[in-house]
Amino acid sequence: MIKSILKVFGTQNDKIVKSYLKKVKNINTLESNYENLSDEELQAAFAALKEEVQSGTKSLDDVLYESFAITREASKRVLGLRHYDVQMVGGMVLNDGDIAEMKTGEGKTLVATLAVILNAMTGKGVHVVTVNDYLAKRDSEEMGVLYRFLGYSVGCITADVHDEMERKAQYEADITYGTNNEYGFDYLRDNMKVRAEEKVQREHNYAIVDEVDSILIDEARTPLIISGPTQRDHNHYARADEIAKKMERGEKIETKAGEDEQTTGDFIVDEKNRTIVMTEDGLLKAQELFEVENLYNLENAALSHHLDQALKAHYIFEKDVDYVVQNNEIIIVDEFTGRLSEGRRYSEGLHQALEAKEGVEIQEESQTLAEITYQNYFRLYKKLAGMTGTAQTEATEFAQIYNLDVISIPTNVPIARDDKNDLIYNTEREKLDAVVRRVKELNAKGQPVLIGTASIEKSEMIDARLKKEKIPHNMLNAKNHTQEAEIIKNAGQKGAVTVATNMAGRGVDIKIDDEVRSLGGLMILGTERHESRRIDNQLRGRSGRQGDPGESQFFLSLDDNLLRIFGGEKIRNIMNKLGVEEGEYIDSKIVTRSVEKAQKKVENQHYESRKHILEYDDVANHQRKAIYSFRNQLLDSEFDIGAKIKENRAEYIQHLLTECEIYDGMPKEDFNVEKLALLIKEELNVEVDHQHFVDKEVEELTSMITEMMENIYEEKMSQIDPEQRTEIERILYLQVLDPQWRDHLYEMDVLKTGIGLRGYNQKDPLTEYKQDSFKLFTDLVQRIKYEAVKVLQLVQFDFTSPEEEEAAVEQIREELERKRFIGIMSIPAKLPSPNKKFVRHIIKHYLKYDRENPFIFISALLAFLGIAAGVMVLMIAMGIMNGTQKEFTKKLFVMNYPLTILPLEENSVNDKLVQTLSQKFPNLKFSPYYTTQVITKNEGAVQGSLLYGVDYNKESKINPIFEKAKGDTESKFRVVVGDALSYEMNAPKGEKVTLYFSEQQAIGFGTMPLQKRFIIDGVFDSGLKAYDKAIMYTSLEAFEKLLKRQHGTYDGLHIYTENPLKEIDSIKSALPEMVVIEGWWQQNGNFFAAMEMEKKALFLVLLLIILVASLNIISSLLMTVMSRRSEIALMRTLGATQAEIRSIFFRLGLIIGSAGIIAGTLLGSFGIWILKTFDIISMPEDVYGTSKLPVDLTMSDFGLIILGTSIIILLSALYPAKKASQTDPLTVLRNE
Repeated sequence: MIKSILKVFGTQNDKIVKSYLKKVKNINTLESNYENLSDEELQAAFAALKEEVQSGTKSLDDVLYESFAITREASKRVLGLRHYDVQMVGGMVLNDGDIAEMKTGEGKTLVATLAVILNAMTGKGVHVVTVNDYLAKRDSEEMGVLYRFLGYSVGCITADVHDEMERKAQYEADITYGTNNEYGFDYLRDNMKVRAEEKVQREHNYAIVDEVDSILIDEARTPLIISGPTQRDHNHYARADEIAKKMERGEKIETKAGEDEQTTGDFIVDEKNRTIVMTEDGLLKAQELFEVENLYNLENAALSHHLDQALKAHYIFEKDVDYVVQNNEIIIVDEFTGRLSEGRRYSEGLHQALEAKEGVEIQEESQTLAEITYQNYFRLYKKLAGMTGTAQTEATEFAQIYNLDVISIPTNVPIARDDKNDLIYNTEREKLDAVVRRVKELNAKGQPVLIGTASIEKSEMIDARLKKEKIPHNMLNAKNHTQEAEIIKNAGQKGAVTVATNMAGRGVDIKIDDEVRSLGGLMILGTERHESRRIDNQLRGRSGRQGDPGESQFFLSLDDNLLRIFGGEKIRNIMNKLGVEEGEYIDSKIVTRSVEKAQKKVENQHYESRKHILEYDDVANHQRKAIYSFRNQLLDSEFDIGAKIKENRAEYIQHLLTECEIYDGMPKEDFNVEKLALLIKEELNVEVDHQHFVDKEVEELTSMITEMMENIYEEKMSQIDPEQRTEIERILYLQVLDPQWRDHLYEMDVLKTGIGLRGYNQKDPLTEYKQDSFKLFTDLVQRIKYEAVKVLQLVQFDFTSPEEEEAAVEQIREELERKRFIGIMSIPAKLPSPNKKFVRHIIKHYLKYDRENPFIFISALLAFLGIAAGVMVLMIAMGIMNGTQKEFTKKLFVMNYPLTILPLEENSVNDKLVQTLSQKFPNLKFSPYYTTQVITKNEGAVQGSLLYGVDYNKESKINPIFEKAKGDTESKFRVVVGDALSYEMNAPKGEKVTLYFSEQQAIGFGTMPLQKRFIIDGVFDSGLKAYDKAIMYTSLEAFEKLLKRQHGTYDGLHIYTENPLKEIDSIKSALPEMVVIEGWWQQNGNFFAAMEMEKKALFLVLLLIILVASLNIISSLLMTVMSRRSEIALMRTLGATQAEIRSIFFRLGLIIGSAGIIAGTLLGSFGIWILKTFDIISMPEDVYGTSKLPVDLTMSDFGLIILGTSIIILLSALYPAKKASQTDPLTVLRNE
């Protein structure tokens, strides 16, 4: 029904094509004009058009008709080819930044010249992207004749162009051809250069991607990565490979619904998701083979990862399908093109697992130095277009990710190819035999055949069968792809039989002669359905170009991967019911639809995979753009590097003050100036007497440090030539930026690897990744700024001549360049590691109770108990301090509005300001107010209070206490009071009280305070009696009526936000000069500063307990050393190294200390649980706001306790371990 309607009314695509064809008529009318011009006149006409575009007189759209007409005429003269009307449509589609879907043989290469020539007029460059070097070189040479005729320069970027200046020259051309890999990697390499003039690429203006589906879809799951070595141990891969060979493959046993899942063997292979699942028996076996107790604890995490990759290498990745072995190397086979992907390596140790499996040299794992996905690289272009023969199946993805619409262009001549139904056989052997029989029949009459296979392995099986039948043929797969273009070109000759993997030779037309046309044209035999329908369509499209006759048919079997994984058993059952005998096939639309459904499932999986990669790379892309943008500024000679250094220096000084807990508004006597002087000495190598900083305000300290740093810096840099100074500053800044960015990429890789596990905690991994990566990036930016300041401040120069100065600058630059290529700093050769079994044995021996020296054991026990007690007390004390602080914060937050705007001038807080802020910050809530002091009186009781006039509706939205308490009294003279005031006044809800205002009213010949009776509309309880006694609320109307307040102007504005610390700055920037904004924490700043200082002081005092206990570790270990000197000397003479002796005593100290930490943690946790569970300690509620002792130990405080304790323990174990390792065996044995 729908198809019939579309035939009548036409599709959206048809309408678009018709609109383009109308424009083609306008172009055709110009053809006769340009035909009559000489070559020189035609070239002059085009040059005039180009001049108008570059001068801005006309746009590209304005000159489109003339440009296309001239291009067509020039092509006729220099190439002997005239653009068809449908080709002109394709050119306009490309110019509009869309994808032109044109069938094979429709002349896409020629179509591209129309859009290329038009867009090159701007002088900003046009990039034409091809799938391989052969096509880039061929198209640039063949079409280059046309481009040069019209005055353009043409460049070509291929893998064999190694000279950087040569590559730059190619990019400087008006039109540049190249592969997607070359463009992407040049972009990454450019952003690692240390000179602006070394960059090879210019701006990303306009790109046309040939075979756009292959590049932007098929290859989009593999990001472009430049990497360097990581210096990791290779032995794990070989060991994991040996163990993988000993593991037995199992399978799931079908069970009834509700029964536990049952498995056999050591692991299960999930072919659909390409993963390995270990069984319980397999896990136990692996632990036994690796000789570890738990394969999945942190210490052995690497072993489990290597085993998983080794099993994948053996049971999921197949030789000559996924990879080949050439020249003692593993080379990946591109699953979509069948070509070798030289230079590409699998990540996360999989490539090393394959190397171990095949017994070739295991190469180092790599660390990412620069990375970008194809999606984000091609989205750099201001305008992007593409062309291919098959894109409609992925039209949604092109639209969503690249904002590219797919326009199907009709063929110049109707397609005459006969696409036959699939033939499905029971087994692969039957299928291949049938293929060979069919080839033999076709070859006998001379009809050419192209046999498409899905892998190298399958092509070799066909090859063997054809040789056996003595059928002459050419084989084209990833092993001999260098001759692919020539082999494919000749595949249409009479009697030719060609075996090709997937889309080998893509981009090369197969032409046939009249004799072959009479035989039925080229026959396409597909031996297996690909996971993507596009690849199947591309294979079919090899035949029947430009209206030529041709045939295509797929031979399938139930052993094919696609059918076997996705429902092969159901089809097998159908065949068995039909009674299909060996060698017979079925030809059924039901089965064909099943195959297409399976393909759609796989396509969807791949789409989700590409989308997943893009979502994560989009997060990194913003960071990449920011870093690369700043890096480009550093390389720009016009950039004011001095101003940037000055700005960073100011931030660094603020960082120093913050590190020393020096804040504006604190008492000067509380400034930790000793720490400040020490920090300046440590970080800047400048001796400063801390007395200079005593009794100075924050502003004065900032000014003093700034002046000191600037004077030292200027004195050092003044001796250098200004140009050289700028160059040195840039290069040193880059020396800081590049390694920090590289380390950040590594951190992002680590974060991405483990982020998926957070899904088990009901958290969205992508959201978590965004939050964590933002924090990492913020830290990175700060580190770069601070490190740059320190490096520039510390660097020293000693030049005696300008030549030395120039040479030094060059040396710094070369050093940075060298590090860029090495990737990461080299690591010194590792010393032999200690014998772990020997060390463990001696430690066990020394930990036992020694009857001859019991005091050593007692001393160690006291150290253990002291550390345990210290950790326990610290945990409980810090928990109480933190809980008390949180309790106060919670109580204060209830009655202290997050943010308050106050006027500096009368009437500056008004309705206009409220309306402006509400529009700019729609997520915030605002409540304007009046305020005055009043005296409340009732039945002889008198109490002073603070009265707020508020809009009841707006106040209810930001004050839950008020919302709960307010009543429904209609009188404007109503008041909401706290329960403490209500109790003291003996005035419950509904009672009336008298309020006396400070304003005077005239009475006869005198005045008296203004008074008014108010009805109590509600009573609130905030939890803090001081607030409940002092605060009252009434309506805005009451203030305006009694106190004659001007309607629409207020005493202030309360603001509610869940994140006041984040919002305050953005609101402040939107406020006029006559108002200020304060946060609730600023109003209570002194209170919290005092609590924080008390908490830190308590932490340091209690840490002394652990310090004292650590002295026992030192004394215990030293006594052990002294008492065991002869044993140590004997061990040394028997071959024990100094490292082993040092390791023994260092670990002894760590074991005692770590045991104390664990015991203290358990005791502290138990103590906190008791205090939380049982009401052991009660507190006066009217003083503290709560009767129960609040305890809340945060993870940061706990981490600080463990960190501080661990550092003390580490330091305590170092000296005795060093002393033991320095024992001289000759001296000891001589004396003892």
